[in-house]
Amino acid sequence: MGNEQIKPSIAHSTEWTFIREIKQHPLFGHIKVYKGPSNQLQCLKTVIVEESQYKDQMDSLKKMIVKDVLSQNQPNCSSLISVNRLETQKQEEFCSNYVKIYLTADYSDQQIQQPKDVKLFMLNIIQALQVMDQIGVNNCQFCTSKILQFDDHVKVVNTQLFTEISDYEQLYFNEVSKNDWMIAPEVMNSLKVNCPPSFNSELAVIFNFGIIMINLLTGVHPQDAQIYDYKNLTLNDNFSSYIHSIDQLQIPNNIKQLIQDCVNVKATLRPTFKSITNLLRQVEIPLQVSQIKNEDVPTNQIFNPCYEDVKKVLSESHVNKNLNFHNESPQKIEKQDFLTDTQQSAQFRKSKQIYNLENAYNSRASIQQKQQIQHTSNKVKTQTKVQKVKSPNQKPKPIRANGNHQK
Repeated sequence: MGNEQIKPSIAHSTEWTFIREIKQHPLFGHIKVYKGPSNQLQCLKTVIVEESQYKDQMDSLKKMIVKDVLSQNQPNCSSLISVNRLETQKQEEFCSNYVKIYLTADYSDQQIQQPKDVKLFMLNIIQALQVMDQIGVNNCQFCTSKILQFDDHVKVVNTQLFTEISDYEQLYFNEVSKNDWMIAPEVMNSLKVNCPPSFNSELAVIFNFGIIMINLLTGVHPQDAQIYDYKNLTLNDNFSSYIHSIDQLQIPNNIKQLIQDCVNVKATLRPTFKSITNLLRQVEIPLQVSQIKNEDVPTNQIFNPCYEDVKKVLSESHVNKNLNFHNESPQKIEKQDFLTDTQQSAQFRKSKQIYNLENAYNSRASIQQKQQIQHTSNKVKTQTKVQKVKSPNQKPKPIRANGNHQK
């Protein structure tokens, strides 16, 4: 009885407080949730096996526990939910010996958010999927619900570690809801013919990864977009328009192309874990969607439109194509009202430098003043010449238009 008071440690710890019990969690199964001193959450999973099956069960668990995998020179993966503590306790009841296995892992009930740093998000997800693929976990039913949000970072859950049911078995027994349906076409083909999985697990989960990225970046769920025919297990015709919906996003074109390559209907044309990781690491700056949207026109630069600016906007605008601007006379627009400063042209806008517009206006004003003074001086000289011509003491000389003019 003394051991019962010690294990599991989290249940008898003074630092952790029991929050609630979830009997049918979609990722963990039957768990108990505890809160730590820093408001962090952990879940406790209890597995009961007979003593004769204990050794095989432990070998299977240790194979999928990330901390043991990392000790065997596997790549570091902080974005994968791992077992923080593994405890066992033998008990005897009704003349039968059995063992309780306690698994304690990180837990979160935060809702998944649109990634702020797209590069970091994609790298974390791909690395987690790659580690699971290396230990033989088939993630053909990978979806957004298997990604847990921890404030500003995410972690992927290996559901097979906690539920002991593979993704393909869940699909085969129709235990996957439409909200979690993000599977590749080759997986649906295997389900239609009722055969064991013969597809490439790496390329299949990369398709799921691409669908997840489109879903999170656009906010449109595949179920709402109706890209799947759940009855016939096929892709609908509007699948093409769904994958091209990211064309309107303000992220680098190579990232858009990468996501679209991931959801290629032909598995052999999709990138691998290694190629995706290499491409993302070549991106030098973090892909922050909110920052990309605001970097084109800095808020601290105020521009007055010039005539060429207005002409360019009206001619190139998608909305104003029907205005037929080029067929209208430019004189209908007061050109002088827009030509306030040559430095405010479209070519100048592309510059990354910030200019002192106040000095530019002062310099322009001084030039205009000089032009006015010079114009006034010329006008006075002209009036003087006219007065000299009209003088009665002198006769004006005839103006010669050409060499044949007669005197």
